[in-house]
Amino acid sequence: MSMNILIEATRQIQVIKTGRIEEQSIRFPAWQTPTQVTMEILKSVVPTDAYRAWVMSTSEDYTVAVFAEDDIWEDGEPIGTKTCNDGKIQAEVFDLWLKMCDEEGFEVSYGLI
Repeated sequence: MSMNILIEATRQIQVIKTGRIEEQSIRFPAWQTPTQVTMEILKSVVPTDAYRAWVMSTSEDYTVAVFAEDDIWEDGEPIGTKTCNDGKIQAEVFDLWLKMCDEEGFEVSYGLI
């Protein structure tokens, strides 16, 4: 079993009703990483860049057929194609998550899971 990367963000919040200060955390849905990759990310000076680079290194462009909007079963002829790359999508989602964390006062950390 591999040791995967854990990307988590935490912040201190105050519960209005009780006045108590608590820690709130959220996790990024990171891709499963091989143990060696996890360790390299954790040792990296900038783990954010290391994770993003690994994601991009494992992904390639691929082409999918595009069907008409009203062809929900995709049983007609394709009306075109589009190029996809799951790594680019994951990197974009990661960047949006990091931006949200920054704007909402979260501090991002990396660990093992």
